[in-house]
Amino acid sequence: IGRKPIMKTPDVLYPNLWVMLLGASTRTRKSTNIKLAKKILPTGSSILPDIYGQESLTDILSENSQRIGFYEECGGLLKQMDGKSYQMGLDDLMCNLYDSPDDFKRHFRSIKCNLKDVYVNLIWATTKKKFFKVIDIDNFDSGFLPRFLIIFAENTELKPEGELDAEQIEARREAKQALYEIYRDLHGQDFCFKPNAEAFEKVWAWELWKEKECPAGLDE
Repeated sequence: IGRKPIMKTPDVLYPNLWVMLLGASTRTRKSTNIKLAKKILPTGSSILPDIYGQESLTDILSENSQRIGFYEECGGLLKQMDGKSYQMGLDDLMCNLYDSPDDFKRHFRSIKCNLKDVYVNLIWATTKKKFFKVIDIDNFDSGFLPRFLIIFAENTELKPEGELDAEQIEARREAKQALYEIYRDLHGQDFCFKPNAEAFEKVWAWELWKEKECPAGLDE
């Protein structure tokens, strides 16, 4: 964690990460995932405020050039990058910052910035509908969007407990037994397992995913 070099090619590479979460509102828990990411940040991490333009971004980074930015709804920002003068060029600026330069200089009308040891990480989110509505081929040709690890969040519909068939009930029984054995192996003692509907639903969702989408061998 932090601005630590991992490779010289001969350029020095730093393991920064830009993530874009795409999924339906509410059901795919994009905001929940961002909140979880905030909770595991190391003590003293600097959060990047919402980005409004090139000058404000560089001004913020001049105070601390090593930050992580969270944007729970970036659809509007992506649209404004092409449509408003104060946002135009922001994607090009961020592409330069992505490379974590040791020294970065940029002159604007009102300010001159000189950033040292830049290190910026991003976790953004929006719906797939907004994303595909506002982006165009230029966003990819510029190299901006290809720098993101794009994750498509899908919602798995879970069946109510009362609608389970015999096979699903058996899957729950096997899950209960597996949890029991894990606990016994870890703690060397038995315990009383009280079924929990939410836990069983999560196990069922996992089994359903394995059957439909899991690459061969990944669940072994």
